Amino acid sequence: MKIILIFTVVSLCYSGVYGQSIPNEVSSESFITLNGSAISSIGHFEEDWNKGGGFFLNYSNVYSNHWALVFQIGFMKFKHNAEQDFGEDPKFTAIPLQVGGRYYFLLDMFRPYMLAMSGVNIVSQKYSIEGVAVDTTSSHLNFQIGVGVDIMLFSQLGLDLHANYNSHLLDPTEPYNMTGLEYGVGIKWRISGE
Repeated sequence: MKIILIFTVVSLCYSGVYGQSIPNEVSSESFITLNGSAISSIGHFEEDWNKGGGFFLNYSNVYSNHWALVFQIGFMKFKHNAEQDFGEDPKFTAIPLQVGGRYYFLLDMFRPYMLAMSGVNIVSQKYSIEGVAVDTTSSHLNFQIGVGVDIMLFSQLGLDLHANYNSHLLDPTEPYNMTGLEYGVGIKWRISGE
């Protein structure tokens, strides 16, 4: 809860300071978005944790006719592959803290975009690897790229539909990355701008 509060305060402060420095000819819009996502694991990670889900809170500022800066925090939880024997209470969760950008092709009612994000995951895991039980919390780098579309339903309210490729480095010494395809939908609320 403390992390969400800090994230919200930093985002609102950024909006207040940055919004004043934008020239008049460039419109600025700020949004808060709450997304829900389904994640389909791929690669080596799929052998142990084959699917997951999560929710994300993000703050975005469209600072030019096409570009937006995005801050994001979330929570992801993965289900273990039933074919793997992890013993009792297998767990794999992550809290992503990310910053990145979007490029909007259009800023109209339909707003298709490309995105790139990077940051840190705080990962909690409890499962057996090679017969050894692990119960740890650690941080790992992550990145994601994807495409989506914002659909403005009303002047203040819209939908965010997206599909992303995620890669989260778990162990640099082995090819064991937390990778997956993420599909999500969110509710978008304009907090400032036109």
